[in-house]
Amino acid sequence: MTDEELKQYYNQHQSDYKTQPDTVTASHILIKDKTKADDVQKKAKAGQDFAALAKKYSEDEDTKKDGGSLGEFAFNGQPQEVSIAAFAMKPGDISGLVKADDGYHIIKVTDKKVNPVKPFADVKSEISETVLAGKKDEKFSQLVDKWKSDAKIKKYTENM
Repeated sequence: MTDEELKQYYNQHQSDYKTQPDTVTASHILIKDKTKADDVQKKAKAGQDFAALAKKYSEDEDTKKDGGSLGEFAFNGQPQEVSIAAFAMKPGDISGLVKADDGYHIIKVTDKKVNPVKPFADVKSEISETVLAGKKDEKFSQLVDKWKSDAKIKKYTENM
């Protein structure tokens, strides 16, 4: 394995080598009815107090009393649709309607922490082991495929 191969792997998998996962701090308003959600989203975008809107309109009983606060969470800390939207936003942004299985979410991000990636030199040996294991698996699969194609197997269907 060359340093170039290892650096390429590192560049393609930087999120695996963060010092800590990135996080966002956000609040949301969950409404099942799209028309009502549209109306509340317009109020939020117009500058009405987000926490007050959450307390009044949100159908998420767990967060409603806290103004819709989801707290600080990593990407896998919320339903996928919510995380995708929240991590794409900047602090202060209010989302459009985010459709999920449980209804429509209106999200407001209040903070975002993007943690640094460990330096290549610190993770080079770990990457080397990972890349080597991948190459071994690939070679083994190729060898098994070759053995299968080279095998002279005859089926005796009359004995089945």
